[in-house]
Amino acid sequence: TITLSSLTITITLIIIRLLKVMESSLAQQRSAIRQLWANNVRKPKVLSEMTGVPLSTVYRYVAQLKKYGKLEPLPRSGRPRILSPKKRRQLGRMVQADNYTNSQELATKLIESNPGLNVSRSTISRELSRLHWK
Repeated sequence: TITLSSLTITITLIIIRLLKVMESSLAQQRSAIRQLWANNVRKPKVLSEMTGVPLSTVYRYVAQLKKYGKLEPLPRSGRPRILSPKKRRQLGRMVQADNYTNSQELATKLIESNPGLNVSRSTISRELSRLHWK
C-alpha cells in the first residue's frame, strides 16, 4: 500500500534528483533541504547525498533549521547604508525630474530637503549606480 506521506516523500526525492542533475543555485539547495527536512529526513549525510549539497553546508543548514526553524540567508554584517530606502526613492524621483543634474547638485538638494543628513557626491554617485541611473 502507498500512503500519502510515502508518495510525498517519493515525489520529493524525484524532484531532488532532478535538481541534482540541474545546476543548482543556493535558493534551490535551500529549498531542497527544507523540503526533505519537512519530510523528516534529518541526517546530514543523507541530505547531502540526496541533494548534492556539500556535507559542511548541510551541517550549517541543519543547525540553522534547528535554531530558527527556517532556512533563509542570515543578515550580513557591515556598515549600514547612509540613504534609507525612502531617501533612495526620493533621489530617484529627483533624477527623473531633472536627468541632467550632476551628483554634487543632487547631494546638495538632498541635504536641503533632509536636515541633518550628511551625504557626499560619491555616495550619491554610488546610489545612482545601484539605481541603474549611471
